[in-house]
Amino acid sequence: SGEISKSIKDIDDASFRKETDDEKTLNQNALTDTTTYDGKKKLDENEILAQCVLFFSVGFETSSQLLAYCTYCLALNPDCQETLHDEIVETINSNQGELNYNMVPKMIYLDAIISETLRLYNPVLRMERQASENYTLGSTGITIEKGMIVGIPVWALHHDPQYYPEPDLFKPERFLAGNRERLVPYTYLPFGTGPRNCIGARFALLETKIALIKVVSKYRFVESKTTKIPLRFLPVGRPLLRCEHIAIGVKKSLNSVALRINKKNKSSSKANQALGPFLVLGAIVLHLLVQELLVIPKI
Repeated sequence: SGEISKSIKDIDDASFRKETDDEKTLNQNALTDTTTYDGKKKLDENEILAQCVLFFSVGFETSSQLLAYCTYCLALNPDCQETLHDEIVETINSNQGELNYNMVPKMIYLDAIISETLRLYNPVLRMERQASENYTLGSTGITIEKGMIVGIPVWALHHDPQYYPEPDLFKPERFLAGNRERLVPYTYLPFGTGPRNCIGARFALLETKIALIKVVSKYRFVESKTTKIPLRFLPVGRPLLRCEHIAIGVKKSLNSVALRINKKNKSSSKANQALGPFLVLGAIVLHLLVQELLVIPKI
């Protein structure tokens, strides 16, 4: 964590050196003013740095699992993988081979791939909430009393055929325009919902997308002799999904695209934001994913 903290601090210092005098003054004033308008203490620079390190470390296991399950789903569904590859190539080529922050949201099918993977293999099996008041469940006569802990079965909701026909099939189209709007509220909970949903959701999705864009643009995930269909899951001892291992094959793509990551923000436009820090984390997670979770045999 010390090395990560130093890296983040170096990035912050480098960004500060590139700011204009007015920007430096504004940011320094914001950091110096340690109280909010109502007198409450704000986070200082070291506390903000600590929160950044927390984002890097706490989400490692769930993010690496998500990447592993994404590659497994792509290996078993080559048509979906081809569609995703075409979308990535088209999007990258439309910007002279460069990827920047503003282009990631344009990859609609990539988002659908990740969303469907989260539905099928959501890393968190259940979540818990504390009742803020007494509540009676319809005409059942069952009352949840204030202060009781309520377990929400995320896995069961995501695999309920009432909400997701053919729930065991990988169908990214569930989350494309025209279908996503039909989802029943609170039946899709990969990051929870409400004021206590996952604070790192956007960050986790972005790093996952960057990692997939980078590898799918150059490689193909395929079934191998040791690929298990279906996956074998370990006994549940905690609310996190765990499988024995994920074994797939990897091939070099015949029509890979030359991809340049915009690590420096050469434009003054806020839309053209740098992806450097996110790419670094995506690469770290992908590397750890290969070491920890993903067994890649020779094919």
